[in-house]
Amino acid sequence: MIHTAYEWHGGTARIVAPMTLGRRIRELREQRGLTQEQLGDLIGKDQNYVSQLERGTIRMPHLEVLDSIARVLGTTRYDLLKAAGWIEEDAPIPDMAEVLINPRIQFFASIEGELGEEDWQLLYDFVEFLRNRKRQRATKTR
Repeated sequence: MIHTAYEWHGGTARIVAPMTLGRRIRELREQRGLTQEQLGDLIGKDQNYVSQLERGTIRMPHLEVLDSIARVLGTTRYDLLKAAGWIEEDAPIPDMAEVLINPRIQFFASIEGELGEEDWQLLYDFVEFLRNRKRQRATKTR
C-alpha cells in the first residue's frame, strides 16, 4: 500500500498524489527549511543525489543513507520505508529480535557492502517487478 498525500480545502481533504519516498523526503526537507544542497551536505551526498531521490530516479538508497536522511529530517527509517511502499500503511512495527534472526534479512545484510548503488537499484527494481506481478495475479484471480 502506498501513502497518500492530502491537501485540505475548506475542511475537505483532497487527494494530491500517492506518497512516495521522494515526496516524503521533499516534504520533510521543506518543513525544516533545507535546500537540496544543504540536505546533501548533511547526509554526505551532493544536491544532484537528493534531487534524484526526490524525483524518484533513485527509489531506494542504501540503508545507511536512508538512516542519515531519517536522522537529519527528524523521522525514522520505518516512516521512510512506509513512504517507499516497502511497509504496508497499517503494518505494525516489527519486533527487532524477529527481524534480526530472519535468514533473508541476514542474507541481504551480509552482501550490503558488496553491491554498489546501481546494483542495489537494480535489485530494488526487480523486487518491485515481482511485487507488482504478484498483485496483478491476485487481481486476476478475484
